This record gives sequence, structure tokens and C-alpha cells, in this order.
Amino acid sequence: KVRPIAKTDKKENDEIITQELPQITPDMLPKEIRHWVQDVCERIESPIGVGAVTALTIIGNLIGNKVGIRPKAKDDWTVIPNLWGMIIGSPSVKKTPIYSELYKAVAKVEFEEHQKFENDMKAYRIEQDKYSTDKKKRKESEPPLEQPTKPQKKRYATSDGTIEAIAEIIKYNPNGILQTRDELSGFLKMMDKAGKEGDRAFYLEGWNGTNSFSVDRIMRGSTYIPQLTLGVLGNIQPSVLKEYIYEAVQGKRADGFIQRFQLALFVEPIKQNGVDRYPNTTAKDEFFELIKKIVEIEHFRECEDDPYKNVSFYRFENEAQTLFNNWYKDNYEEAQNAPNEALEGHLNKYPKLICSLSLIFHISEIVSSDNNIASVSKENFNRAYKIVEVLKAHAYYLYSTLEREDAQKEEMHDKIEAKIKELHQQSKLPMTFGAISQLIRGAKAKDVEEVSKSVAKVKGKKIISLLASNV
Repeated sequence: KVRPIAKTDKKENDEIITQELPQITPDMLPKEIRHWVQDVCERIESPIGVGAVTALTIIGNLIGNKVGIRPKAKDDWTVIPNLWGMIIGSPSVKKTPIYSELYKAVAKVEFEEHQKFENDMKAYRIEQDKYSTDKKKRKESEPPLEQPTKPQKKRYATSDGTIEAIAEIIKYNPNGILQTRDELSGFLKMMDKAGKEGDRAFYLEGWNGTNSFSVDRIMRGSTYIPQLTLGVLGNIQPSVLKEYIYEAVQGKRADGFIQRFQLALFVEPIKQNGVDRYPNTTAKDEFFELIKKIVEIEHFRECEDDPYKNVSFYRFENEAQTLFNNWYKDNYEEAQNAPNEALEGHLNKYPKLICSLSLIFHISEIVSSDNNIASVSKENFNRAYKIVEVLKAHAYYLYSTLEREDAQKEEMHDKIEAKIKELHQQSKLPMTFGAISQLIRGAKAKDVEEVSKSVAKVKGKKIISLLASNV
């Protein structure tokens, strides 16, 4: 199966932008998510895809490892819906304001948790003082006193922190946590530093969401996490992402780190109309209630419990199961025929994506109604399928960066060579590299210098004449 590469165009600053890539549309989201996401994006005047990726990453990681989905009808393979989201675009798409507005639903819950934590700490201090007093009075013949347990604050996201600090947070928040980064470039650079191999392994395991992990440090000892579940959400500019895609395509980083950003979406700024209207409070209340319930529920209705005390789970209903089975085979064949191994690795991670999205939609449906729905429906699978198809087109575009650049370099080489020959025929040489580059749209002096090595005689920074073999 061959997918056409999206058409491209050039900006004045020589940066490649997307054209004719499919986009996420409101109808792809369930109403419990759609109404507020759409309202926020319309008022802030940002593409709906920015809100969709943000909301889906937040919700998937709030569910975390509390419940999973078993994609096969009988097998115990379990998918945890923690997702990594990457919004690829310029600052003009207003990624940060969208995140800030959508995260307010979580922030409200965190504020309530903080108030409870403060009250629990007051009670703890009183109990601790009493314990200290009673301990001094206790006789050796008496049974030991039970020391009060220090309360821990609930956390759902963090914007920074070492893996030791994150491991400590997860120890008291075992369902998982979301790492948010306003700019992913710093996060990716940190992962590339020498001596950070342990950090990279920490995040790789955290993406799986099902494996245990130990963080060992000489001064802090060892922190054991029975089920490391991590999400990542952030923004990045296309020009910055390019070097990481190059490494992935060239196989310099073959661990699939960049491919774990399955919710990777290119977005372009939209026309600004100066929208100024009141928020849709009904949609806001609906979304805030959804987030509150997902956070508070420890055991979702109608899910199955694993007999070995692993993650509880849902399965697909019969029709959805058939659709998934067919999609799974098609996706595998498509990955096998991918133009490079980096894209192949990306597509091979899509089963987790489509199952996670299906589960997120299922959870959104059951917590917002009184219906006891035991299996993930065909409708929710189809919603997930539509979003995955959009993301696939963006993945093809993303991993074809090198092919596009090679074609553009070859085209520029031909233009420069033709211009040098034209100038020679018009007896306008010698000319400097810079002067010639001004005559060719998009060319730079260093491009002209590179081409001139094979077609012209050069002195200093000037082209003197054409080589005899090229006249």
C-alpha cells in the first residue's frame, strides 16, 4: 500500500510547510470531548488538531494504568492508553494557550487535592506530636506504637524534573504521570546527552506502561516502580525536529524513541478573525466533569479483572473486533512496505495508538452516562481509525523529510548551474557567490560556492569563468 507524499511549498525563510495534509476534525471526537475542545480552539483561533492532540494526551494519561484494553479476543496482550503527543508547528498556532485552557480541568482537581493534602498534613502533624510524646512515655514492656503515615499529594502532571524526582512522584501516584514540555527540543536534547542513557531507558519503559522499573542512585538508594507509566506532551518547530528525524531515518538512534510520539501532528496557523465571545459553559462543565470522574474512579464499570492481579481491562465488541483484526493485518503489511525503517517502526506502534484512542473514547462514554457498556464499540473504534488515518498521513510526511530535501537540493543545484552558464554566455562573469545567489530565489552564497566546485573556475569568493568541459 503506497501513500502519496503530501505536496510541499516554501516560505520566504526556506522552511518547508505542509500542504493538503488531512486534519483532525471535530466529528472524530466524542461529544464529551468535542464540544469543549472545539469551543476553546475557536475562541483562541487555533487549529482543532492542537486541541484534539492536547485533550487526548491528557485524558489517556489520566486513565493511565487504571484500566487497559486487550486488542485480541482471547490473548492477554494489554494496551495502556498513556500517549505521547507532539504538536509540530510555529508559535503562531497557539499551542501553549490551548494546553493551558484545557488543563484547567485537571488543575481544578489538583487544587481540590491540594486543599485535602493541607488538611491531612495538619492532622498528621498533630498525630506525629502525639506519637512523639507517647513514645517517650512508653515502657519497654509495652508493644511498639504505630507511627503515623505521612500523607502524599496527588499529582497528574509535571513540567520538569529528573527521573529520580519523577520516580518519587510516581511512587505515590502509581497510575502514571504526564510530562509536559512547552518546547520538546530541550527534552529531546537532554535525552541525547552522554550519561543520560538511564533517562532514555526510563522513558522508553514508561511508554510501554506495563513494565516495572528501578531507579538506582548512590545517594538516594533505589526506587522501585511496579508499573512505570509515563506520558509526554509538548510542542516543537519543524526545523528543530528535522535533525531527530534525520537520525531516526539514518538509524543512528534505533531504539524507537522519536517513533513513540504517535500523536504527532503538523499544524499551520489559521486566519485570525478577532473572535471574542463567551465560553460555552455547558461544554466546559461537561468536560470538567469528565476529567473529575476519570481522576476519581479507581475501578471502571464493567471492566474485567485480571486473575493474576494485573491491569483490569476491556475488550472490543464482536464487530469492532473484526474491524481491528483486519486493520491490524493491513497496518502490518503497510509497515513492511514503508520506504524506510524509521517509518516502519512508527507504523508498527500504531496498534497501541488505535487501541488507546478506542479505549479513551469508551471511557469518556461510560463515565458520562449511566449505561453499563461492557465492550468497546464499533463506533468508538471507527473514531479512532479516522484519527489514525490522519496521523498516518502526517507520519509519511514527517519521515519523508530527507527524500524531499534531497530532491530540493538537486533542483537548486540545477538552477545554480544553469544560472552560472547563463552568466558566462552573457559575459557577466566574474561575480561573487553572494551576487549570483541574489539572482536565484531561495539560493544562498554557500549553495553557489558548492555548485561552482564542479562547474567553474574560482578565485577567492568569485566565479571567474566556466571550466572548459562545461562551456
